[in-house]
Amino acid sequence: IKRISTKCRNKTEALEFLSNFKDEVEGRKRARSYSITLDEYLTQFMNYSKLFHKSPTQQNYLYTLKEFMKGTGNIPLDRVNGLMISEFLCKRLEGSVYRAEQSQTYLLSFFNKAISDGFIYTNPVKGIKKIKRPVKMPLFF
Repeated sequence: IKRISTKCRNKTEALEFLSNFKDEVEGRKRARSYSITLDEYLTQFMNYSKLFHKSPTQQNYLYTLKEFMKGTGNIPLDRVNGLMISEFLCKRLEGSVYRAEQSQTYLLSFFNKAISDGFIYTNPVKGIKKIKRPVKMPLFF
């Protein structure tokens, strides 16, 4: 569920907005009917990442997203679902808990940026339970 502001100050303007609401929603969907693939958005995201992240972080993003694309292929961004991400994280979990946790964080950030850019409406990573590292027992008592 996404909240949309009426941006109205009085009740009559708000009621007018409400009467045209369905047309407004359809217009917004048509305006963003263009679908972008994972690879195309990855290029945009990496350009954004160069401005805000250090080189090792950029490399980790790129590696994680390329590994994700190996399993899913170059599908449209809006076709990615929680099941695909869960399967990817399970494969990563077989290798290392730390890598799986890091991958989940990177994917969450990647899809949050896609939401803010208007390419998708919901983040497929949000419904997945956060991976936690096992707590190590102290070596001394």
